[in-house]
Amino acid sequence: MGEIMRKQWWLGGVAVAVLAGGAGVYATSGSSAPAAKKDAAKPALEFQAGEVIKPTMAPMPGLIEFSGPLVAPNTVIVRAKASGSLDRLTVGEGSRVKAGQSLGQLDLEELRHKVAERNASVESARAMYEQSERQYKANQGLASQNFIAPTALDNSRAQLESARGQMLSAQAQLGTSEVLLRQAALISPIDGIVAKRHTLPGEKVAAEQQVLTIVDLSKLELAGLVGTHEVGKLSPGMTVQVKVEGSDEPVTARI
Repeated sequence: MGEIMRKQWWLGGVAVAVLAGGAGVYATSGSSAPAAKKDAAKPALEFQAGEVIKPTMAPMPGLIEFSGPLVAPNTVIVRAKASGSLDRLTVGEGSRVKAGQSLGQLDLEELRHKVAERNASVESARAMYEQSERQYKANQGLASQNFIAPTALDNSRAQLESARGQMLSAQAQLGTSEVLLRQAALISPIDGIVAKRHTLPGEKVAAEQQVLTIVDLSKLELAGLVGTHEVGKLSPGMTVQVKVEGSDEPVTARI
């Protein structure tokens, strides 16, 4: 209460001083005409352009200090699609890569042998299917002339269907192996930088084993803890300036 009274007192004092000064001017101008003429002869006070400042509204940014790791959300791991040995790598850690760029090559000698074996299996299954088809057609003619029993024709039809299934299965296995063989080349799926190399050329790799890690640094995320008394100053979608160690210029970011 005392503080409020002191503030009121000082304001009252200023008001009184202004009023007293006005009264003094009035009294002086009324009592002495020569003094008034002397004051009127004084030139008006003028200010230069650099001495005048126009008041404007300006934001006052707040500062919230916290630290945390920078994380690249768009990170991919290039894996070996089949077991074999790593023949070569054309990139190293820190190399910039483009989407679709060849990064290396796997030596899939074992897979090539498997493709050859499954190709032979397909040919064998196709031959069995063709033989079963000829036998079934022949049995159809015999059955129409009542030379064989209907059950014999049914058995022939079942053998044909079994041979067809085996041929389709062999073709599917061959197709899978051929796809894996075509994927011997390691291709980058995104634009970015090689962050880590997990395998060296000449090493054996298994299917789905990690070979390279690639990160896209065009978008980074900063995660950190903010005090509860400062949470109210932030809101989703707010544009902020982030100071990163090692960089003099702040980085524009969005919460």
